[in-house]
Amino acid sequence: MITLALDTTTAGGGVALIRDGIVVAVGDGDTQRPHGVRLPGDVLTLLDRQGMSIDDVDAFGVAAGPGGFTGLRVGLATIQGFALVRRRPVVPVGSLEAMCRLVLATCPLGTGDVVGVWMDAHRGEVYSLLCRVADAIDPHASRWPGAARCALDVVDAATVGAAERVAARWRDGVIDGAFWIAGDGAIRYATALAGLDGRLVPGTLNLAPMVGSMAEAAVEHGASGTAHRLTPVYIRRPDVELARTRSGG
Repeated sequence: MITLALDTTTAGGGVALIRDGIVVAVGDGDTQRPHGVRLPGDVLTLLDRQGMSIDDVDAFGVAAGPGGFTGLRVGLATIQGFALVRRRPVVPVGSLEAMCRLVLATCPLGTGDVVGVWMDAHRGEVYSLLCRVADAIDPHASRWPGAARCALDVVDAATVGAAERVAARWRDGVIDGAFWIAGDGAIRYATALAGLDGRLVPGTLNLAPMVGSMAEAAVEHGASGTAHRLTPVYIRRPDVELARTRSGG
């Protein structure tokens, strides 16, 4: 099975191709150009480099949020268009969970370890999620499908809030001991994490490979959806709606 995955929840985002559990191609987005300018070109370029076309894709995965309002809408619309025309299944994937699982795929975590995510929500806020690894990843399997399929227990559910307040809540009994943390919000608001034994995963992570791996697993288990039902996951109301409310619109 060939799965194409797209992430537009960050300024860069990315695209990836997964073939039967193996990540065969990854493209990082250009942060200097908006998603609306780069898409669908980034997707078609990656496919062309593999000697493939969009018709070769069996299923689609897309990061459904949270993330920037415009990026999310562009990404969902791009995948929606591809899937509708070709009648292919689509799997929306939560970007916070995808980042947690990406840390599992790239860092030495095992059963019982805790991983957190802080994505920059701007205005001093972060989108956050905290999970514990409930079972070990099969050491004989590729870490990508293993991380996409292993069980996670939610320690602190996905939410949005001021970085200092999220950190204070985690310090006040949510976390007991060391943990890993990833995301551009963790980098930007690293000082708020003082007093927590967090190991920061450096750099900006391309979620597309994990989005594709999670989408592939969902399709295999009959849990895929259709393009008609794609909806963004905002957690916080978009700024454009907040502005409309303030103006009385």
